Amino acid sequence: SQADELEESKNELKNARDNLEIKVEERTSELRALTSRIQDILEEERKVISREIHDELGQALTNLKFDVFWIKKQLNGSNKENKEDLIDKIGLMTEKIDQSLNTVRKISTQLRPSVLDNLGLISAINWQLNEFQLRTEIMCKLKNSLKNLELNQDKSTAIFRIFQESLTNIARHSGATEVNVKINRKNGMINLEVSDNGSGIDEKRLSNTKSLGLLGMKERAVKHGWELFIDSKKGKGTKIVLRMKA
Repeated sequence: SQADELEESKNELKNARDNLEIKVEERTSELRALTSRIQDILEEERKVISREIHDELGQALTNLKFDVFWIKKQLNGSNKENKEDLIDKIGLMTEKIDQSLNTVRKISTQLRPSVLDNLGLISAINWQLNEFQLRTEIMCKLKNSLKNLELNQDKSTAIFRIFQESLTNIARHSGATEVNVKINRKNGMINLEVSDNGSGIDEKRLSNTKSLGLLGMKERAVKHGWELFIDSKKGKGTKIVLRMKA
């Protein structure tokens, strides 16, 4: 009958919709797993490159600097007519080597700050905030009620990268003059809050799936089962809150 055919069509449509939802969920899980894997690979590559730059190139430049000092010392006792010109040239070489060493340290630190591995997450956040204030001249304040966070390297790195991206967004888009960072433990949760007094993020950008910075923050949070909230109003600043189980 016509009623039976209609019911059968409804069932077929429901089954098709259910199958589609399952496939979408499967594909979403696959994409999240892929994103997570890419982030892990990138982080490992950052560590390797940072270590190589610091150890290999840094050591080579340092040795070169010692060689230049030695030559300069030898020239100081020389009676050659062009001694002063040579000494001036070596002085310029030394300055260039110093600039190169500073560049190496800067690149190495940007790839992965050693303070994160050596002193822990809280110290790394404090260091990054001070660096951000020096670079941007945006007034920054940190209010921390925790002595330290005992987390594995993967989780510490994820939190630090989310924090870095928060600051990057502020520098690029907000026009803020103040940034406040809070770290505390409340109701069995550890909270990292980054807020600014800038122009805010419009809804279009918040919902834009191509906004890689925000997407990366969300994916890192999802990977570890954390909650990430972004509260922003046009002209009233932005607050980013990361909540994790203590």
